[in-house]
Amino acid sequence: AFEIDYAHNSTAIEGNTLTLIETKVLLEDEISVGNKYLREIYEVVNHNKAFAYVKKCISDNKPLDENIVKDIHSILMENILVGKGPEKERFYLKELQEEDLDMAVTLCDRCVGVNLYPRKELASAIQRKNHFFYLLLTSDGKAAGYIYFFTTVIKELSTRARLPEDQIAAVCSNKEGVIGNIQSIGVADAFRGKGLSVSLLEFSLKNLAELMADTAFIVCWKIGKRVPLRASLEKLDFCYLSDAHKVWYDLPDLICPYCAGRCKCDAAVYYKPLTKEDAL
Repeated sequence: AFEIDYAHNSTAIEGNTLTLIETKVLLEDEISVGNKYLREIYEVVNHNKAFAYVKKCISDNKPLDENIVKDIHSILMENILVGKGPEKERFYLKELQEEDLDMAVTLCDRCVGVNLYPRKELASAIQRKNHFFYLLLTSDGKAAGYIYFFTTVIKELSTRARLPEDQIAAVCSNKEGVIGNIQSIGVADAFRGKGLSVSLLEFSLKNLAELMADTAFIVCWKIGKRVPLRASLEKLDFCYLSDAHKVWYDLPDLICPYCAGRCKCDAAVYYKPLTKEDAL
């Protein structure tokens, strides 16, 4: 079909590596393509959506104006460009690559504690199947935040969250299926208060739903009785499951920003059931 050829050729010009067959499978059969950066998949999907929007504008006899141009740009940048407002307030998601490791380690150290995510672990995440670490960058390349998520199973999450398997399984519709784990999220001090945590969480939920995860879980750091991420989670209809005690205590190298040493903090575990409507 013309739309498939058009989407492939137009994105290939910009460096997208999806082949024509992979583009057809993605757009026509709605099957995700493996071993590709998610950004490349979004580029093709968004291009197809934008082309459909342009055709509808023509069909409706709408004259080309500034609003239509902005709408096209918004569609093309969906899940690639994060944030609203002037260009200087917009942020881009970049899947972690080898050359970004120093930036990612520094950001994690500042956001969630020194040595929680050392270079070796982040390098491993790049190679692991269905593990996704995204940097949130400003238009001039500064690190504003990050999100790290992956698919897992109930038994593994039980170990990570220090909760009984039965307690986790009770909120999953498919006890034997894949679940999503939002492992970590952080926003640098200078960029807080812009709603970026919500945008990053939404991004992870869409991807976990696309990966057929039954339910998304997140183990959140608590400062005393306060959960810093709670407001963002509630905006996205996450549900509280349970507290988990001293989740990070067994990490002797972690320097907790609250405990100023070995982490004695508890965690709050939240979950959100996922549906097909949550997918990309």
